[in-house]
Amino acid sequence: MDLPEYIPINITTDNLPPNFENEIVESNDVITIRCNIKSMSDINEWVKEFGNRTDTKWNSRDSCPAGEKFVCWKKFVCHHSSFSKVPSMKNKKGISKNAECLASIKVKIKLDTTRTRMTDKFIGRGLVGVITITPIHKHSLMTAETLRFLPAEECREQFENYFNDGMGPAESAKYHKGVLEMNADLQPSDLANNRINPTQRTIEYWHEKWRLLNLGPRNGHGMIEKLKEKITTYRNRNVQVEFEENPFAVAIVTPIMKRSHCLPTSKEIIFVDSTSSCDAESHSVTFMLTPCAAGAVPVGIFITKGQTEGSYKQDFRLILNILKESAFCNEGGPATFITDDSDAEISALKKTWPQSQHFLCIFHVGQAVWRWLWDSKNGIPNNYRQQLMSHFQQIMYAETPACAEEAYLNAVGYVGSFIPTYPLWNEYLNKIWNRKEL
Repeated sequence: MDLPEYIPINITTDNLPPNFENEIVESNDVITIRCNIKSMSDINEWVKEFGNRTDTKWNSRDSCPAGEKFVCWKKFVCHHSSFSKVPSMKNKKGISKNAECLASIKVKIKLDTTRTRMTDKFIGRGLVGVITITPIHKHSLMTAETLRFLPAEECREQFENYFNDGMGPAESAKYHKGVLEMNADLQPSDLANNRINPTQRTIEYWHEKWRLLNLGPRNGHGMIEKLKEKITTYRNRNVQVEFEENPFAVAIVTPIMKRSHCLPTSKEIIFVDSTSSCDAESHSVTFMLTPCAAGAVPVGIFITKGQTEGSYKQDFRLILNILKESAFCNEGGPATFITDDSDAEISALKKTWPQSQHFLCIFHVGQAVWRWLWDSKNGIPNNYRQQLMSHFQQIMYAETPACAEEAYLNAVGYVGSFIPTYPLWNEYLNKIWNRKEL
């Protein structure tokens, strides 16, 4: 069924702002209300609250801040009017807000004088405001399409608190929806109301603004300046942060990380794990961890631009500058590093701590082999991938070098159970075998 061309809004005293004294004088095609508003700020507050209570939004169209026969007046139009909008047919950004709506509100505050009190009985009662509402809209009022256009600024602070708690746009949207659904008075239409449940696009915009203010730009001089600004804040919380601009490197030591350097295990074994391409600028985050009774605890966190040997060496020098003699249980470095398969990382570790031993983490090696087997460009059929991986695991977990060599020959298809030979697999496995001492 088609909607009527004009949709009136039913205005009663329940729709009117309770912070003001209101009296509906006339209620026909045009509604007249007398109110005790006394200033331009009162006008703005009244119209804003009226919009909240009727799920509408009113934009300022014209105003006069002072006059000889009145205190001031201001006119508002529905935000679906054609005011300051391109015609809907020319809109290229999505659904047009322009419905050419004619609904309007005009508010005038009369002078309170002896003469006006004689001619207007409402002025004597303090109702100097005259509010004239044309309530006929040319669009639906309670559909999702209309409610999504309502402004969402009122819950912006709530979302900024979510961001301060570490939530991103998607997580904060999901959490906020869950909070709303716990309210027994929630109406189905409230989930479509942008004032109550903002759209994902709005939340992402807020998060970008919040991020720029609190974390600074993602690159360039602004990022460095924000980092310098934050270092003092971090130090006040006993978090040590050191950084260098070229090559870009950041080292972070929190109180718990500093205490973990007192563990005897920190001078024995350290695990190093990097996660690359953490953002659009390809920054990498590297964790150093040591085992303890509660599991693995961090001893330092590093941020680098990419994964270059120079960046890693810069970071490792920074953590030694922070901890000085107390690093790694007063030893200056651990006996053993276990790392992922990153040549730049391993080389930087060897040059910074040449006295330490360096071994590859079995988990990362197995993960890399499994990823290689599933890469279609290597031409390994699906039904052989798991079998080849099983043979590689026999190499990794072999109890003796002789057992490892036998498992290696079996994996390339020369001895043991029959496996078709694949040149790329043999070449790849040979490279790994030649690095077995790592």
